[in-house]
Amino acid sequence: SPGDTITITGKLFGASTGENRVTFNNSLGRANPITATTTELVVIVPANAASGPMTVTVDGISSEPVLMEVLRSVGEVWVIGGVNLNYSFKVPDPTGTSRYLIIPHSATSKAMTTTYSLDPGATSVYPSSKPTAAARGGGTENISTWFDRKLREEAIEYIDQMSSRPGPAPARAPALGPPAQVRTFQVFNNLYGSTINPSDYATVTATLRYEGTHTVIYSDDANPSGGFDQTDYDQLGADFNNSYYPTDVAAFGAPSDIDGNAKVVILYTRVVNELTPDGTAGSSFIAGFVNLVDLGPNIYPAGTTNGMEVFYILVPDPGGATGNTFPKASVQTIARETMAHEFQHMISYGYRFVDLGGQTSLAYLQVTWLEEGMAHIAEELNGLNHSNETRAGRYLNDPGAVSLMGDDTLEQRGGIYLFLRYLSDCLQDNTIFYSLARNSYVGAKSIESVSGENVFTSFADFYAALYLSNSAVPHDAKYDFTTIDYLGDFDPVTVDTRSVAAGSVTSAPIKNAAADFYIFENISDAALSMTVRPSTTASGLRVVVTRIQ
Repeated sequence: SPGDTITITGKLFGASTGENRVTFNNSLGRANPITATTTELVVIVPANAASGPMTVTVDGISSEPVLMEVLRSVGEVWVIGGVNLNYSFKVPDPTGTSRYLIIPHSATSKAMTTTYSLDPGATSVYPSSKPTAAARGGGTENISTWFDRKLREEAIEYIDQMSSRPGPAPARAPALGPPAQVRTFQVFNNLYGSTINPSDYATVTATLRYEGTHTVIYSDDANPSGGFDQTDYDQLGADFNNSYYPTDVAAFGAPSDIDGNAKVVILYTRVVNELTPDGTAGSSFIAGFVNLVDLGPNIYPAGTTNGMEVFYILVPDPGGATGNTFPKASVQTIARETMAHEFQHMISYGYRFVDLGGQTSLAYLQVTWLEEGMAHIAEELNGLNHSNETRAGRYLNDPGAVSLMGDDTLEQRGGIYLFLRYLSDCLQDNTIFYSLARNSYVGAKSIESVSGENVFTSFADFYAALYLSNSAVPHDAKYDFTTIDYLGDFDPVTVDTRSVAAGSVTSAPIKNAAADFYIFENISDAALSMTVRPSTTASGLRVVVTRIQ
């Protein structure tokens, strides 16, 4: 069993422990001995040891294999890595009543789809119930996810193409006196325009509606009738100032302050509503945004940047004057989620662009999949988790079609939100969000800086947790979500259950950083082996295995 100490005798072993490597039929099931002589090695069986051939390697030369059976308890999880084009492992303790959870997953960040087969050794062939790679898709990109990415990419492209880059803007003196009662803003207003083209911006005249310790709220003077009144703005302002602001700052750090007023500006404007094409809000709409160009007043063209920490939110429009109907009660809920979400982006952009990048380098901007995951965590931390539950449900419906590191879709956002929540719960450390927000790494390296392990090792644990968490199967507590009601608030992950007698799973497609879930049951062969065949070694295919009965 993993953790047992075994003694291996032979000849020509390395005299020091570091010269020898013992492999238990799995590239992730390797260990150096704890003591070594040229004729004897003492080694502890590693956590990911797999039944099958065990070998000793010295100076790149491997011994002949010795067949080793590794015993496993119900609920014990192990991961098989480095799966080649014909990899087999023996299922421990197979019986007629035992059931095994098998989770093939692609451990590569390279955008690709691969196919694989799972063969329990039966003679019949049972085609995969998964759709083909072309039909499987990968998620739903709505107008909001597309627009968020557009704003970032155009701001990045502009700086990348500059032949010479000016230095950062000089620090401004703290603003004196109260904020202006009426002022103008430049707001991007052309869905298909360019965020660095002044002609694609509207000049909005707005009136001060709320001032708090950390925030000021303005409303567009041209907003449609039937919208928020002063009581509404007072409540929204108090919610942000007294709740969302301190919660996000505690979780992710303080925002930048390039205009020296020590306040975040929120503009409620019909311009946001008008970005959604007429009559389409029933399927998707833009609720609000942060425009990165606002943080680069000396870099981006005049007429595009407001030179301050500001974000923009839609307004009620019960009469549909802006092309879509938005009831006041609905917008009150939408506005709260949007304030928590967009403020996290503002914090991230301020730290990574203003502080680390000096307003001239975008090298530290977080990758989209992790940036959006963090913003959805901000929603949850502020008690606004309804949309997260919906997105996560879409992910759990077909996780093999959704790369956690892939396209910015509703399904992907649901998956990366769940992963970040699991990572925090597994490490029993809610401060990891602060560490993720305030480091200088991006993407996988950012995750690894807080987890202390390879990102695909963390993903494998996450996949196991999606089935085991809070279940009746005995398992290590590391596979439990602890801060959300996983079984109560989320749909169960989709699992394909099949009898071993049905034969092979053939030609199942899977995206990178994605996972499929199978349960194999009615195991009658005491020597049953499972063979895994990916269509290409470039997929980095790995397999999570656990006995669930």
